[in-house]
Amino acid sequence: MRFYLEDITEDQFVTEEIESLLYDTTKIVLDNLLGKKAEKVDLTIIIDDDCYDEGCDGYCIETDKNTFDVFLGSHLWQWDEDKKIREIVTTLAHELVHVAQFVKGLLKNKSAEITVYEKKTFILSETDYEDRPWEKEAFALQTLLANIVINQMGE
Repeated sequence: MRFYLEDITEDQFVTEEIESLLYDTTKIVLDNLLGKKAEKVDLTIIIDDDCYDEGCDGYCIETDKNTFDVFLGSHLWQWDEDKKIREIVTTLAHELVHVAQFVKGLLKNKSAEITVYEKKTFILSETDYEDRPWEKEAFALQTLLANIVINQMGE
């Protein structure tokens, strides 16, 4: 796995501790979801002020085969210290489920409006966010994966 981190926020939230948390979370989650296939992933995590304005905590974009940008909203850093780590890990775990879905060939974006999941085509404007099966899977796994990460890291 190749891992990169960019902080494009005004306040520059990334510290060595946060970078380590993001890397460890990524490694643990992708190893659990992909096994050896995790080695093929080229991932950039981007901390961004604009996620909150777009109404999300994070999102994932496949930029090329096995190459992904995962955006995390800087507002996740606004939680109190006890909640902040869990919120960051849980949100990142959710987005990494999408990375795994792409790598496994389950999820494909045909265009900005058309997504294919498990060979079924979805028109995004006609499918509520909470009804999208790839989102249902990510929500179903995010807490379990976050707990694995936090237990392995001893948080």
